[in-house]
Amino acid sequence: CDPVLALDGGESGMEIIERFITASKDHLNDGAWIALEVHHDQGDPVASMCQSSGFVEVSVRKDLANIGRFVFAKWQHSAPTS
Repeated sequence: CDPVLALDGGESGMEIIERFITASKDHLNDGAWIALEVHHDQGDPVASMCQSSGFVEVSVRKDLANIGRFVFAKWQHSAPTS
């Protein structure tokens, strides 16, 4: 049985995803990828969230039912400024 935290996305349904995206940046190596399976109507909003958080090469891929459910995003640290 899954813990409630794993199934409850908060009031908006995306709070746990937002927390994950924000926290993951502190744990990813340069060039690392994240892959998320999301609810049938969350693909584009999650992709936008990834892009606004600094991820690159963000894409939404469809499942076998042709629904955009998989979000892929690459973490790329910003180039250091002089």
